[in-house]
Amino acid sequence: MHLTPIILLSVFLTTSTGAQTVFPTTSTSTQISQEVELLPGEVQYLNNAKRLVPDGEFKNGSLSPDESWICWQAPPEDETGEDQVWVMPAIGGVPLMISSGIGRAINPVFVPGTNLIVYSENITVDPATLSGKDKSAKLLCILDEQDLYMANTEGGKSIRLTDTPGYDSEPSVSPDGQTIVFTSARIGDINLFTMNFDGTNQTPLIKSVGIECQPCFSPDGMRIIFSSYNPQSKEEKAYCKDVINSGKVPFMPFELEVINVDGTNRRKITELGATSLSPCIHLLSGNVVFQSNYSGIIDGENSIVSDFNLFEIGIDGTRLRQITFNPDFDGRPNFSLAGGRLIWTSVRHTTTVNSYGLYSAEWIAVFQPSTIIPSTER
Repeated sequence: MHLTPIILLSVFLTTSTGAQTVFPTTSTSTQISQEVELLPGEVQYLNNAKRLVPDGEFKNGSLSPDESWICWQAPPEDETGEDQVWVMPAIGGVPLMISSGIGRAINPVFVPGTNLIVYSENITVDPATLSGKDKSAKLLCILDEQDLYMANTEGGKSIRLTDTPGYDSEPSVSPDGQTIVFTSARIGDINLFTMNFDGTNQTPLIKSVGIECQPCFSPDGMRIIFSSYNPQSKEEKAYCKDVINSGKVPFMPFELEVINVDGTNRRKITELGATSLSPCIHLLSGNVVFQSNYSGIIDGENSIVSDFNLFEIGIDGTRLRQITFNPDFDGRPNFSLAGGRLIWTSVRHTTTVNSYGLYSAEWIAVFQPSTIIPSTER
């Protein structure tokens, strides 16, 4: 029987254990909300920027639709373990670890209209075999054994949503809270699947050869934006298969695409020839904000080369522009439900090497017309 979000929420609240043990994150257990100065070029798009957490390895942060909570992945305070999922009131407080702490937990997102968080976790493999701490090469993703779970902000008992061999991760929840789209390697390639809120009706959305990943629902729930690597030649397909079999995804040319929730009308948004990832959509403008290491020409000017920066583009593939101008790293953007605030992961204003922080800013960008990158049907 399909359980609605309200019923599941009631189940979670009744199974919570009440007072929870708190596991503080790196450096301090309180949010700092430190105001930071934006870089040149960013003030026309962002305002009132704040750093939400202290120095550490805070990644893949997410802001709840009502802007009352933030969650992220980060290792424990001693930094000897793998990443776990943490949650904290947006106004500040003591972070609470809601994942098990056994293996590696990643990619948390909020369920609209509830206090629930969907994330993925590896609890079946010896943590010593995990390679998430391997810094010998830059990797986009490690395809370890991951399954999707759901827990609440109180840290109560989690519910397991998927139970298949391989990588199930990178969830996005529809605006009505009824459907989850996620990345899965269960059928050999890396494809997108959808399922009901309670984990039933797990169905492939895309079955093409290649890698489709990091999906995100549009604000109306009718479309899904995602990143993709679509090999065309025999050599590209062989390389893609080798990458998937290795379990380690390196920097590759990923483009953004969009598809209807019923699997129809798939088309490209970008053709940048860069690594473009983590798309999200602004509610009011309908434009896509994403991270990319694109180093081409935008409106007659060279884009700033770095590991990654944030860019914006129309869903029709036109009017590309750069939003952040960080020489180090900006990525994993997402918006509050009304689109008034942006939260993202950044390496800036830190005193520790390789320190990733979570940042928030008012979104004041006005969509200016330009012409670049026409969309193409697939």
